[in-house]
Amino acid sequence: MPAGVLLIFSFVLDCTDGQLARYSLRFSRIGSWLDATFDRAKEYAVYAGLALGSVRHGDDVWLLAAVAMALQTVRHHIDFAFHEAKRGAAADEAKAAPGTAAAPAKSPGYWARKVVILPIGERWALIAVLTALADPRTTFTVLIVWGALAAAYTTAGRVLRAQRSTTPPTDEAIAALFSMSDIFAAPIAERRRLGTKLGWLIPPSYHAFEYALAIAVASQVHNALPAVFAYLTAVIYHHYDIVYRIRAGSPAPRWLTLAGCFGFEGRVVVLAVSGLIFGGSAHRALIPALLILTAYLWALFLGESVRFWSRPAAPALPADA
Repeated sequence: MPAGVLLIFSFVLDCTDGQLARYSLRFSRIGSWLDATFDRAKEYAVYAGLALGSVRHGDDVWLLAAVAMALQTVRHHIDFAFHEAKRGAAADEAKAAPGTAAAPAKSPGYWARKVVILPIGERWALIAVLTALADPRTTFTVLIVWGALAAAYTTAGRVLRAQRSTTPPTDEAIAALFSMSDIFAAPIAERRRLGTKLGWLIPPSYHAFEYALAIAVASQVHNALPAVFAYLTAVIYHHYDIVYRIRAGSPAPRWLTLAGCFGFEGRVVVLAVSGLIFGGSAHRALIPALLILTAYLWALFLGESVRFWSRPAAPALPADA
């Protein structure tokens, strides 16, 4: 029960800092970054805490914790990618049909939809209630099932909207999606694919594949899932940071993709080879290998992120989904 109360209290405080900043008109570049970053850090720290506590009581739920974290991240990146792809197109469509857009009515159906898609406020409330009343396995199971249904619902609606759209993504949108993809090779062919109506699905699909492969490889080795959870936090942090940089008008540099094990492709190869070499419960070498790779990625991604965001300016970061 105390943990659930603290979760709600932390969410209230998180909403308060933004209101105070707007009220006092005091903003900073690093403050915006910290606010966006710690939203994710708090949630995933709760996942890790639930998994650690559950293991101490004899129930290993690290697999569920990793899946829940990966699913929530992919959901966010589907949202980010869709909005990046439609950002220029929405402006063009509004010019073509002025006066047709209207704010959605705050009807009971509107609020029901808000609950169904499980945005951050409702998600924190759900985690808090389940943490207080149920065990971690139940908490993660509900989060995964509800999150998967919400992802299917929102993604299907966006696919239909994208298919009906007559305005192709702008060059700026394609460049943003390419940066989100975090790939190193074939930029020309990739940009061509990203310029299609459903090209915005490509970056989150890459992320989902990498996360799933990492979890699958670690699942072969006894006690390796906490190590892969740590690995995923480093890669996920980088993927969020890429989005925040795009919104700040300064995409991540190509050298960072190179240094990050040659981006998506390189890390997938590393994971696949690791699975082949260290696969099987008897091969405990996978755990230190994952931890070394995780330490390197965290040092690289966090160090470059701090360097970038500590420079003076005031970027506009994306609202939480």
